[in-house]
Amino acid sequence: MRNHTTSFALASAVNLKRRLTYHLTTQPLPFPTLFQIQTNNLCNGSCIMCPISREKNTTPGEMTDEVFEKIIKEIAKNATKDTFIWLHLQNEPLTDPLIFQKIQHINKVSNRTIRTGLVTNGTLLTEEIIKELNTSGLGRICFSIDAFTEKTYHSIRKGLNYDTLLQNIEHLRKSQSNVKIFVRFIWQKENYHELNDFKKYWKQKGIATEIGVVNNRAGAVSNFNAIRLQQRNIPFQYRLVQNMWLLFTKGCYNLANSFNILYNGDVIMCCNDYHKKTILGNVLNTSIQEIWTNKKYQSLRETIFKKDFGNNPECQSCSVIRYSWME
Repeated sequence: MRNHTTSFALASAVNLKRRLTYHLTTQPLPFPTLFQIQTNNLCNGSCIMCPISREKNTTPGEMTDEVFEKIIKEIAKNATKDTFIWLHLQNEPLTDPLIFQKIQHINKVSNRTIRTGLVTNGTLLTEEIIKELNTSGLGRICFSIDAFTEKTYHSIRKGLNYDTLLQNIEHLRKSQSNVKIFVRFIWQKENYHELNDFKKYWKQKGIATEIGVVNNRAGAVSNFNAIRLQQRNIPFQYRLVQNMWLLFTKGCYNLANSFNILYNGDVIMCCNDYHKKTILGNVLNTSIQEIWTNKKYQSLRETIFKKDFGNNPECQSCSVIRYSWME
């Protein structure tokens, strides 16, 4: 448990450092240090707080070796001690049969200087995949669970199996893996009453928890009002911290901290931009550095930092930066 907690604290400290730097200087980093890369756009679930299952016109796609290789080479060349790559973005990463080969490639190209992680629903994990995971050099894996009971799990994570997930996590835990294991709980109307039991259960297992709050994915979650938390369900101390954060922060930090690449090379402004209305460039024909510093990116940062959301439909609709999550 100690190693996992230390890792979580370190990741939180690095994220806070990024945000404070932007808050104080209003300048983005010279080169991004936090990446989310979508190696395909597939998912085997149909969760109530996720827009993926509602996208009827999505054509399945996967990232080519050419695009992936170009991305990793440039990141490795500009990597710092804070560089982190999440190999997921609006998808289920374990639907990619080569996901752990890609992680091995990142470690090889960067000489293991780049930290890596996955967020997964965990239901596709098998003993064979666990073997691949353990030899890949993956640094961190986070299982999205969002429930303490089977009933609540199935009401939120439709199409997935709770028992299968628990068995898979237990198999990984007992495999003497070096990967740091976390579990995630996205707080919402359906599960708010199970949070304490969830934390206690996984603490007993020696696994650290990450707690998030449901958001409307920049307006893409059509049923948000039906699943969101209400103020009466949230302890006072949580409301106080969130309101203080909203009061003293300047706009949104995503555009200053993270770089989000879709399977086709398109760069979107934020991991919550499921409608993909704002494309900032494409890494196949432009470098990450050029996209990160282009006029479109710079202009967006300036307007969002001023909390001016009027000219951007995604930010204007976003529950994270426009409204308090307690409302």
